Amino acid sequence: MSRRIFKLKTIAIVTVIALFVCSIGVSAAQPVSIDDFLLNAGFPQNLIDNMSEIQKEVIYDNSKNKNIRFAGYETQDFVLNDDDTLSPVQPHGGLIPAADLTISIFGTHTTTVSGTVLYSTVYPAFEWKKWVSVKNDSFSMAMYSGWEARPGEENLRLHLINQNGSSAQYVDLDPANSHAAGYSYKIPSDIGTVKAIYEGYAYYNIDKTTASASPRISLHYAHDASSSNVSYNVSIGFFSISISGNKDNLYEMSGNFNISGLA
Repeated sequence: MSRRIFKLKTIAIVTVIALFVCSIGVSAAQPVSIDDFLLNAGFPQNLIDNMSEIQKEVIYDNSKNKNIRFAGYETQDFVLNDDDTLSPVQPHGGLIPAADLTISIFGTHTTTVSGTVLYSTVYPAFEWKKWVSVKNDSFSMAMYSGWEARPGEENLRLHLINQNGSSAQYVDLDPANSHAAGYSYKIPSDIGTVKAIYEGYAYYNIDKTTASASPRISLHYAHDASSSNVSYNVSIGFFSISISGNKDNLYEMSGNFNISGLA
């Protein structure tokens, strides 16, 4: 009897040890955090600390199984004006006023294990800081000449943000207009009708076709502030985005952004 009890105790101890060893193995195999992934890719720590969690997830989800390197970042803040424009926020009296809209661009390049660049990716984004309706708004992006978009490798996800700053719901949008330089997205008139905080995160992959290509991109945002839907069209070309049609109650932002490390 005593030997049977000893065997049972021994088996129990071995089982506990095995479970403990297995748990260590599982823990050791856990993937790195998104912040660590971005840091390993060369994103500066202070930039990671100030990125929205949604933006981090977009870059991570698009790159987690690839070798990527940080290629640059630029942001601009804009305010709504009475003359139907979105103007860059400028320091005034030592104070920088709160922005209504922030536009940013991240860049990365994907490489082989040995470091050869395969293609680059740009991540244009907009973040509203005030409650607005975004139905019939548009967000457009166009690289300078010497770059070419890879068809079918693009996306814009529109998020409605809740009070704690995370996404309450989202919808993926298809481009309304496409060009070798980039894409234009128009938010349908039945989406974003409720006034809230909205953010949009896009990406598309690009190939460098000219060695001397400038690593710059034109970004344009049009905000329909009317009670109905303004009828307008967006045309895009290399470093060119233009609006035609009815511009009444249409607020516009246009800027050229630099992503110095694109390769």
